[in-house]
Amino acid sequence: MTHITTAYSNRHQGHRWLTATGLLFLLFMQACAPRQPLELVNREALPLFRDNFDRTSLISATVRQLHYLDSLPDDLQHQFGDNQYSTHWLQQSMESFLDILKQEPDSETLARIVSENFSIYQVRSNSNDNPILVTSYHEPLFEGSLEKNFPYIYPLYRVPDSLVIRKNPKTGHKESGLLTADDRLLPFWDRSEIERGNLLTGQELVYLKDPIDAFIIHTQGAGKILLRDGGIKSVGFAATNGHQYRDVGKILVREKLLNPKDADIKGISTYLRHHPEDQKRLLFHNPRYVFFTWKGNSEPMGRLNVSLTPGRSIAIDPGTLPMAVPAYLTTRQPILSSDGNLSGWRPLQRFVLPQDTENALKGAEHTALFWGRGARAGQFAELMHEDGQLYFLVKNNFELPKQTEVLE
Repeated sequence: MTHITTAYSNRHQGHRWLTATGLLFLLFMQACAPRQPLELVNREALPLFRDNFDRTSLISATVRQLHYLDSLPDDLQHQFGDNQYSTHWLQQSMESFLDILKQEPDSETLARIVSENFSIYQVRSNSNDNPILVTSYHEPLFEGSLEKNFPYIYPLYRVPDSLVIRKNPKTGHKESGLLTADDRLLPFWDRSEIERGNLLTGQELVYLKDPIDAFIIHTQGAGKILLRDGGIKSVGFAATNGHQYRDVGKILVREKLLNPKDADIKGISTYLRHHPEDQKRLLFHNPRYVFFTWKGNSEPMGRLNVSLTPGRSIAIDPGTLPMAVPAYLTTRQPILSSDGNLSGWRPLQRFVLPQDTENALKGAEHTALFWGRGARAGQFAELMHEDGQLYFLVKNNFELPKQTEVLE
């Protein structure tokens, strides 16, 4: 009989490398958050906690999540259904989870440890028993140029000099706009004003050859640019103009131009490509505008300012769901043949980490799994539009048993 030690490690103060951006983002979203649709699951109704993905990626993603938690105040409260947990509690919960993984338990033992020592909160849809929607996203690769030269005429902009981002002294929330001479903050230009009036001339970061490519990068917040000399550079989210996001897909559904099941990035992009005469009307419906910056050519960064782990990082709406603990996802994934064609489906069951957000994710009933980068990841992302279940894990006590038996 062997044993797995699950004692805690100390908090690593060296992890406190994140900027204040992640903290301000979380505080703002928590201040706006309604009651969360999480329900504590009875032991007899727990999932099996089988994990059909590699363990190394899970450890890597968990370590990155610890970096994020280390940047938050210890006493900040996080809502889980009817319960609240401090950052310190969730930090200890995450460290315990990591310690367990590092002991390399087999799948059955890991499932048993989680079931016995963690409280499990399930995401419930508005109709309670219905599954949530699980989609996927990837880091796209698009053709671009550093110089404006046809057909590279569609710019992505850096953060403009005229954009002021500051904290509202009355509400404590971050706000963006144009500053007047008497220190008043006016709304910044919306998408239509920016593009119709060419108001940001001189602030171009890179030019793309397709306006739909720009739409996709704006929606996903990041991308890879294949330059004309063969080099590849990464662009990532830097700021927005402060306007609220409006979903183009909802218009297409309301006008019966798309079925609800097709109103994702793929379906919207396909419609826009096939109806160029309707592009400006639909794109200008969304006043929100994203500004970008060059990123390192390493792994893609999520909105929490941590590197995303393919197959482990998920995007959620932080206004309704917590960003601070491990989660468990069940759905199904496509099987691709060597030539890239769909050949079937298989179960997807794995622990995941909420490390990103997407503009299109509103509410608790939709989560997106990050699949990675490149053409094959894009194929998976296009196919994923599946029912699923999502659970969040919080340990029951500060002290787990010092030793947990592994039955052989």
